[in-house]
Amino acid sequence: MATIIPGKPSIVATKAGGVEGVAGAAPAPAASALAFTQVQNVVVDVGATTVIPTVIRGGQEVKSPQLNVDKVSDLVTRLVPITRIMVPRVVSQSIPAGTRIPKGTPVDLVLIPVSDIDFSLLTTVHDDLKAKTIDSMLPLLSDPAIVPILQKDSVDNLTDAEKATLTSKLAPLGVTVDNTVPGKTLSLAFQSLQSAKAFQ
Repeated sequence: MATIIPGKPSIVATKAGGVEGVAGAAPAPAASALAFTQVQNVVVDVGATTVIPTVIRGGQEVKSPQLNVDKVSDLVTRLVPITRIMVPRVVSQSIPAGTRIPKGTPVDLVLIPVSDIDFSLLTTVHDDLKAKTIDSMLPLLSDPAIVPILQKDSVDNLTDAEKATLTSKLAPLGVTVDNTVPGKTLSLAFQSLQSAKAFQ
């Protein structure tokens, strides 16, 4: 948390939501990048020392190795961007999301590549999707015929034609829609695919 103290005019970097803890200050507009704003008579005190995180693995502290700068630079020039599907995503953490904690509190994160995440991890899922990985359905999520369908809030808002389209697109992928079977309804398939969109 930043501490605000009186001082001379300063340029302050603010993130979406504004500077926390300033009584009466208007929040900054939401932004995906830092925005620089002229602030009169305010200085943000972020602490005099650099916080060095402690990484614990298997109960032991992991010390940062000394790397050969020239070899690292050479390696970087030969690297190619990894595909988004291989970027690990956080699936769990030791402290519930949204919990305020003191600075320096360790938080354990579990990250898994999307290619290793299957639908069975979801709370609400169609029976035929439980054994399938999220990435196996990603091509369907980017299908021009399916994109506008999944932008709707509920399966109840779909037209008969859209329901038929979604059902027919799922069939070749081994997902059967049968509204007479509780675990295979179109609603469950729709909700499963909407959840999978978070991993695109």
